[in-house]
Amino acid sequence: MSEEEDDYIAEGADKPKQYNLNNIDVEGLMILRQVARFLLSEYLHPREFFGKMIKSNVEVVSKGRTIRLDQLKIKDFYLKIKIANIRKTLEENQSLNDELCLDQVSHPTVFNIKWFVRALEDIAEVEQERLVEEERYHQAMLADDGQKQESELSAENVDYEDI
Repeated sequence: MSEEEDDYIAEGADKPKQYNLNNIDVEGLMILRQVARFLLSEYLHPREFFGKMIKSNVEVVSKGRTIRLDQLKIKDFYLKIKIANIRKTLEENQSLNDELCLDQVSHPTVFNIKWFVRALEDIAEVEQERLVEEERYHQAMLADDGQKQESELSAENVDYEDI
């Protein structure tokens, strides 16, 4: 099935809900950013990281129609990032929960994995660039420190044969 077929919407049908990162407050974006950075540094996909916490192919009834999708309980998300030392508390962020939950009315305690992974991928693109810039900066600082130490050592080394 191609991407065009996957995104096809029948005429007269409602367009499916999409997430919008602009609806998430600063703290919620920070949580996603921390998770994205962790996953990038560990070379993990969100599905690998959350593993068995993701329930696959669950049948969900929403707005009178039945769909099958993968989901992750919100409490499991916060528990997993606390266990991985990404965050120190289990405190939930309501704006993040509201934006990525399956349905705010009928399923407010479950993340839609498809939206969640896409949101993390969007944030990870920016974070990857930042990580590369930080790495370049650290390499430049190390090289600069190495040159300073080398010049200090050569200044301290006195040729005793000249005395």
